[in-house]
Amino acid sequence: MIVRILGNLAIILVDLYILIKLNNNDFPLKKQGPKELAVYILIQTIVCLFMLAMAPMILGLRFDFRVILYILMATYLGLKVTLPTIAIVAIGRLFFSSYLSITSNLIFSAYLILTLPFFLEWSKKYFNDLGQLLVVNDIYLVSLLPFYIYTLGSLQKAFMFFSIALLSSTVFILIIHYVMLDIRKLLNLAIIDNLSDLYNSRRLQEDLSKYSKSDTKYALVMIDIDDFKCYNDLYGHLVGDEVIRRFSLVLKEAVGKDYSAYRYGGEEFVVLVKDQNGKVAYRVAQAFQTRLQDLVIASPMGGEQLITVTASIGVAYQWRDEHLNHTFKRADQAMYTAKHNGKNQIIIG
Repeated sequence: MIVRILGNLAIILVDLYILIKLNNNDFPLKKQGPKELAVYILIQTIVCLFMLAMAPMILGLRFDFRVILYILMATYLGLKVTLPTIAIVAIGRLFFSSYLSITSNLIFSAYLILTLPFFLEWSKKYFNDLGQLLVVNDIYLVSLLPFYIYTLGSLQKAFMFFSIALLSSTVFILIIHYVMLDIRKLLNLAIIDNLSDLYNSRRLQEDLSKYSKSDTKYALVMIDIDDFKCYNDLYGHLVGDEVIRRFSLVLKEAVGKDYSAYRYGGEEFVVLVKDQNGKVAYRVAQAFQTRLQDLVIASPMGGEQLITVTASIGVAYQWRDEHLNHTFKRADQAMYTAKHNGKNQIIIG
């Protein structure tokens, strides 16, 4: 039994590794298009079927950890992946010797599809990530208790089975949760800039290379804080760091989850925008510039003096068959043109 439980754990960890690699070492996983969703559904279906094959026997009854995988799937991949996977696996489940009859298996799968969105949404209001996993999993274990009693024919055996299943699934969830926390920390160290909490230049170079091979057109927004050296000279480096942090927060809010923002180095920032019609990037730059007008930072010198921040922005749209490294150079040149023309403006390169 222990070997099979560890086998299920290994399957989920390998699954997690594959998903992160497919998503360009990003975690949590970003929104994906129809092709990516289809790939995710296929991978998760295969993973679930492997877990079924590795399901341990407890008191002569087969117990698997699919519910845990479904909860993780719904949390990190979304219901568009999870619900179709549950339906497909329910059909595939018919080909395995099961502890559930064909009818009860289909009923439980339908129950999952109907209730999982509700339980997840409810648990988010009251629990952290770990609490959500534990509580939702326990709800489904409790809901299966009548079936355990009926199948095992003994209340004592049913509660013993339930206790073992509850303990093993709890340990299972704790291991997965803390492994995922460590993975998130390691990934952040590799691709996140510590001061700005944006992607770093290493990640920018990876993305420029990756998306240059895509059929989708992109645009780059190059941003440089105007007169940043003055903040350090007049107020000290701690204030300069605070300017970077607050500036980055405004940029993150303006960009949202649809596009990627990076701190390229020092006071320079980059936004990578998916832009098929050649209009989106300029609107993103304008939205950011508008938000930046509201940014004020208290002066360390006291009084009513406030520090305001402006930026020079260059925008470049990817040409046909152009590598994004070249687009980047044009955006950079446009940004320098904005600086030479008086700063605090947007120039298209």
